[in-house]
Amino acid sequence: MPRNRTVYFVGLVVIVMFILGNFGLR
Repeated sequence: MPRNRTVYFVGLVVIVMFILGNFGLR
């Protein structure tokens, strides 16, 4: 099921972007 792994990867990227955005906001 490559789609499951893809969803997990996308979720990880979203979390990383959220962290980067938080640092950028600060």
